[in-house]
Amino acid sequence: CAAARCALPEQGGDWPAESPDHAAVLERSCTRWRTACELIRSMKSREKFRGDRMTAALPRELLHIRHFRLPSSLTKPTGAEMEHQARQLLPIDPQSAQLLYISPGEVRSGSETRQEVILIAALKSHVKLFVDTFKEAGVVLDGLDFEPCAMYRAVDRFVRRRDDENELHVLVDVGFDHSQVVIGKGKDIHFIRPIAVGGRNFVQAVSRKLGISFDEARALRRRFEDVSDDAWKSSAISDLVIPSAIDHDDPIRKAANDATRSAIEELSRQISMCLRYYAVTFRGEPPTQLRLIGGEASDPQLLSILNRCLSIPAELARPLLNVDTLRMKHSDKSAASSSWGLALGLALRFADGPFGPRDGKPRNRNTRVNEYPQIERVG
Repeated sequence: CAAARCALPEQGGDWPAESPDHAAVLERSCTRWRTACELIRSMKSREKFRGDRMTAALPRELLHIRHFRLPSSLTKPTGAEMEHQARQLLPIDPQSAQLLYISPGEVRSGSETRQEVILIAALKSHVKLFVDTFKEAGVVLDGLDFEPCAMYRAVDRFVRRRDDENELHVLVDVGFDHSQVVIGKGKDIHFIRPIAVGGRNFVQAVSRKLGISFDEARALRRRFEDVSDDAWKSSAISDLVIPSAIDHDDPIRKAANDATRSAIEELSRQISMCLRYYAVTFRGEPPTQLRLIGGEASDPQLLSILNRCLSIPAELARPLLNVDTLRMKHSDKSAASSSWGLALGLALRFADGPFGPRDGKPRNRNTRVNEYPQIERVG
């Protein structure tokens, strides 16, 4: 029906490294949320959106994510067990937090079989502050979501045959402040791991290397990333996955690439560790490809280094596949669509079918996109 996006103004410099409950980090986050609310209201008034129902993903800086294992005799954790694990694993008081979990199923731990559990926690006061900030700005949230679940929803909408249920999906969300790895099989998420490397690290490296301001470095990287899906599809891995239209001899581009190489290689190392952990934990067939998603995913240098360093090929995700984009602006459609993954997943939160499969055939109208529980509340 409608789609719009607008850049969120960023403050330059280093992002505070304190704990998520630090007052300075929280105040800075609140400022960004208020700015986002104003942009949302402005975009909504300009475009032909229908209704007022809005869904938002809880900000990553509010969340704590940990993996732990239970005896195989327990099919799912009890409230007491979750609180016990939270006390052991989290730097916050479980009594003051909202605890959620995803249960991927059984895994091998040595000679034993145990239940893998992904624990997600956020302080109730922080969640309330997030919701109240939107409410004060006149934006009423109809639902809160978890970023990995929303992004994965854009993938699992195609799971409709038995063979699809055995397909492995590796999504690497490269955001501005952080990145995260999400691995799933069919409709089920098995693994989530936040990584403290993102676009901000790349921009800071370029700023230091070229001696320019943070905002100038960010604008420069945006110009280098302005590559359409068609250009990416026409490129070959043998050409370092960089479209031929890009000027390889540009000295400024070379300097920017040299500056960001170290941070991208660190991200690659973290992704490799996640893939090894998944292979050891869940056994079975290994994943055959990795898809990049998120606002910072369309960096040619990023895709080039990942394809050299990882054991599986990496490509840009296409979350808008089989989506009617006729009403989207040309500038939005012509750019790489990987940045729309989270927005699409949030939009599908309360959506019913039909959704077309990859071959374009119509989906059964009785199939609901949210017919299965992805995440469960404790207590």
